[in-house]
Amino acid sequence: MAQPVIKPIIQPAYLSWGRARRLITRPTPGRLGFTLRMTVAALFGILIGETWQLPAMDLIPIIVAGVWQEDRMTNFVVGKTVIIFFTFSSLLTLFGAILRVNNYFMTLFINLALSFLFLFLGSASKLKMIGIVCGIILSYLLITLDSVSNGDKIARFVLYSWWDIMIAALIIIVFGLLVSPSPRTLLMERISYRLHLAARLMRSPTDRKLNEEVHDILHQGTSSMLTNVALATKEKLWSPHDLNCLRQSAIHSFGLLTLTDNMARHHTTTHQEEKEKLAQLLDDMAHCFDEDAYPRHITPPSIDHPILGKMCAMIARFSDPSEETLPPSPPPPKFFLPDAFTNIDHIHFALKGTLAVLISIVTYKALNWPGIHTCIITCFVVSLPTIGEVRVKQNLRIIGSLIGCSLAILGIILILQHLTNIAQLLLMIGCVLIFGGWIKYGDPRISYAGLQIMLAFFLSDLTHFTPATDITVPRDRVIGILIGLLISYVVYTHFWPKSAAHTLDDNLKKIKNLLHGEHTASTELEKIVLASRAQELIGATEQSLFHATLEPQPFNPSQQKRVFYRTQLLQATTLMEDLLSFPYPKDQTPTALHHFLNEQPQTK
Repeated sequence: MAQPVIKPIIQPAYLSWGRARRLITRPTPGRLGFTLRMTVAALFGILIGETWQLPAMDLIPIIVAGVWQEDRMTNFVVGKTVIIFFTFSSLLTLFGAILRVNNYFMTLFINLALSFLFLFLGSASKLKMIGIVCGIILSYLLITLDSVSNGDKIARFVLYSWWDIMIAALIIIVFGLLVSPSPRTLLMERISYRLHLAARLMRSPTDRKLNEEVHDILHQGTSSMLTNVALATKEKLWSPHDLNCLRQSAIHSFGLLTLTDNMARHHTTTHQEEKEKLAQLLDDMAHCFDEDAYPRHITPPSIDHPILGKMCAMIARFSDPSEETLPPSPPPPKFFLPDAFTNIDHIHFALKGTLAVLISIVTYKALNWPGIHTCIITCFVVSLPTIGEVRVKQNLRIIGSLIGCSLAILGIILILQHLTNIAQLLLMIGCVLIFGGWIKYGDPRISYAGLQIMLAFFLSDLTHFTPATDITVPRDRVIGILIGLLISYVVYTHFWPKSAAHTLDDNLKKIKNLLHGEHTASTELEKIVLASRAQELIGATEQSLFHATLEPQPFNPSQQKRVFYRTQLLQATTLMEDLLSFPYPKDQTPTALHHFLNEQPQTK
């Protein structure tokens, strides 16, 4: 008797506590390793700062925790970028600080001009988050220098701050090269994880939590794995033949997981023995990758079933090398995006962020409350193009900052008074870094909260050279964050507001084009790659729809439009899997696909 069909899971209109808890505890591949490596690197930076008693040493762990990457090649590139860009930023800070000595309006003008520059770069260039981080550091330095009127002290502080940043960058480069895995190792972990997931789903097709996990992994597509292949090629350490085989394995691992998900959706109690054999074979293949190798010359069983048979054929050529080129993808942008100087949205984004910074600075100075300077930093941290994204980031910042500051207050009250040496202080800070890092390196929907936990904790003066005793510091940091969030929300919803829903129709058109390309693909490899790109876009569209549902009226889509978009995404997911699973003739468009391609978007 057939079991109930497991439908593809569509992103709910909210992130429930149960789902958030599962995302927090999910042991994705490499997550613990990323967390521990980042923790050790940040603690080493704190040890250097404490030993040399560097001013503004909070910058070292903040930068390390904020930009630490998962592999050694990316860490090397990011570290070099930090050195070059922050050297330029420090020179700008020094120039601005010298010009504005004893001149408040000059200080304000320079802060706003630099804020606009880095917000624009964060929107219109490849820098993205690094541009925003530069804006944060510059504002932080200018705020700190606000009480310094001596030119010599200003130069020394900027020099020490630059030295802090250089230490953080060198730690990222050196520690990254020494302890971070190669892109090839990450690639093999990801392939193994997908094969293990497919085996588990084959055995437990009705497990709701497992289906949810598979859904999240499928939405990652193959982009991260193909990026690993490209980075491993740049290392010049691995043979082109092996990397070609791993590329094939990465693409086919997505295909096998997709076919297994479709098998679960059409679950019946037949072919149980064959499914178990296939699941065991997938586990054996995964173990091969776990041992830093890849399987060759696999002989799968012969199964008379449309989806299982397709899986067996894919397993047989799983890691076979191929000279076939992948379908072309958009070329990587140069430093500036193609529309950097023609799209007015970039200017609007920078102006909104600068206006929020201006209001925060005026509020900060008017209240004469130095402890709430985090209101200015918050304006950079939550700067995002759409109202829905701002709302999500605000919620995560509130949660993360409350947790981080609460941990700081508890540390001051209960722990710091008992510490007698630097090792004990590092142990306490390391526990917070592990906790925040575990969340940061988790699912993108919760990762920002982990960064905020660490940021709020470090801004509570716990890394200074004497034990912190003033619990008003973390309290003031939270109040400043809340003020900054309120100012940002008002600005982003009243000046050139942009809804997350504006991308939904365009994304649906792109999904339809990808599905049509998947149906007419000339090779199996091309079909799988186009299916993976469709899955990635479906995931991004689900996230945009989720953001749009959080927006206030009139930006929030109507209930009718939300139902329409959810239905379209459900159909797209089903069609993507069916087109990969069943042999439809290229010259005959399936009825379901034809109907989906010709369905018009809602206008009301």
